[in-house]
Amino acid sequence: MLNRESQKGLTLVELMIASSLSIAILGGMLHLMEGTRYTSRLNDSLSSIHLTGHYGLDLMRTSLKYRGFEGCKRPVSVDPRQEDFIDWEEGAEYTTNVSTSFVINDVARDSLRGFEVDESGGWSPSVTPDLQPLQEGGNPQPIPNSDVVSVYYVSRQSVRPSVDMASLDENIRISDNSMSFSKGDTVFIGDCTRSNLFTITNMPGSNFPISLEHADSSNATEELTYLFNTTSDVRIAYVDTFYVGDTGRKTENNDPVYALYRYRNGESVEIIEGVENLQVMYGQELSTGNVRFLTADEASLNMRLVSVVQLGMLIYHQSSVLDTEDDSTYGLPGQDIVGTDSEGVSHLGGRYMRRVFTETIHMLNRS
Repeated sequence: MLNRESQKGLTLVELMIASSLSIAILGGMLHLMEGTRYTSRLNDSLSSIHLTGHYGLDLMRTSLKYRGFEGCKRPVSVDPRQEDFIDWEEGAEYTTNVSTSFVINDVARDSLRGFEVDESGGWSPSVTPDLQPLQEGGNPQPIPNSDVVSVYYVSRQSVRPSVDMASLDENIRISDNSMSFSKGDTVFIGDCTRSNLFTITNMPGSNFPISLEHADSSNATEELTYLFNTTSDVRIAYVDTFYVGDTGRKTENNDPVYALYRYRNGESVEIIEGVENLQVMYGQELSTGNVRFLTADEASLNMRLVSVVQLGMLIYHQSSVLDTEDDSTYGLPGQDIVGTDSEGVSHLGGRYMRRVFTETIHMLNRS
């Protein structure tokens, strides 16, 4: 006869209870793992967004805050107290542009420029000749309903001539090429009162003596307007234009990947992806000393009186991490960016995480 007290193993009821507990624990662990994975994806998206936003603003700040910078020379073009007293036709001590290949002819008037791009791709105010390749489909062109901002300045780093100029057509000689001057570069040379821009027409090389030629092949004349000496500074001139363009790449949901671009010397370079929109407001100084913020297409805006720029960027991460489609409205300077189901300038929608990054940049070279 079977002895029940010696029976080994589990009863069916015990097995069912154990199985139920195991399934419950396993389900909880899977739910926890999925929650951890979801949180990790959110954190990764947020981290990427912050990196993009801060890097983009930092790069634009570096250029914009030095708008019109020309070393120790007073930038008359951005001095609001001098605006009514400048004789723009003659007599004003602003930089003389000898170069015929530099993208801006009159840097005193055009050290800062801004444009609104409408839904059809039109620019307001009208596009300037040097930026026509952007409007006409180049490299890529700015996306609709986003802004374009362009700034002129010269490099903070400089070298000095090794000898005084003996004649106006004499080449500029420097002791070293630590700034990597190259043929086709536009160079600023000046002291605290006089300055010229010219384009280098030779290959300077790296061996002493280094000569920067300014032949009339890329300049209006071989002659500069002043005999610059060893106390003058030689710098590289830049015009940086920032905008948002389509990279041609696609997200996992086949939406376009947008990026911040910098256009310089006829070439667009992608700075960082994930910038969906750029909006800019310009703070114009009034005679009262107050500042009024205007968009680039305002008829009353005088860029030469702008002392502060307000930047706003809408940043998104290209992974679909949200539970629902994003239909939020994001406030950028001068423009709200709405969801795809709303009327107005809209973002891409989708389940992408977005954040707004703004910064107010004061011009450092105000007189």
